[in-house]
Amino acid sequence: MKRACIVVVDAARARVYTYNEDGEPGLELREIRDLINAGRRMKQGEMFSETRPSLSPSGQVGPNAVGGPAKDDHRDAHVARMDLEFAKEIVEELEKIIRAEPYGHLIFIAAPKMLGDLRKANGTLKRNGMVVDEIPRDLANLTATQLHDHLASLDMIPGRQRLKMAR
Repeated sequence: MKRACIVVVDAARARVYTYNEDGEPGLELREIRDLINAGRRMKQGEMFSETRPSLSPSGQVGPNAVGGPAKDDHRDAHVARMDLEFAKEIVEELEKIIRAEPYGHLIFIAAPKMLGDLRKANGTLKRNGMVVDEIPRDLANLTATQLHDHLASLDMIPGRQRLKMAR
């Protein structure tokens, strides 16, 4: 029996699936958690009190300033911290799931930057006998069926069992 825990992550959301080869046909891959990074669901205008100020050649600061580079006001660093905190939250949740049930395979699917954040947060998920794979792609918008087919095309899990039609 092949069992895997699969997490599909983007900056705003993480969906955790379990794969059970012996599961009911069509339901081998099930979503068990949906984690939200509320801060990343907001637009920059909602996240920060005002738009980025820029400096004009005359030194004028503000939204009416013309030209010049944008002033570094640490917004990018704030967003990066939010992403790293979300990665830590994801890893903590995965630790609970893996402790509760035995999985031989863990698959992380995320854009390369988020995979880097998950690696920084992942200190304990690599255990004896646990195979950890990473797919550096943003597949967060796939349905469970599409995700199953994609992982099967990469030979990470077996293909979907088709439901037999009654004749």
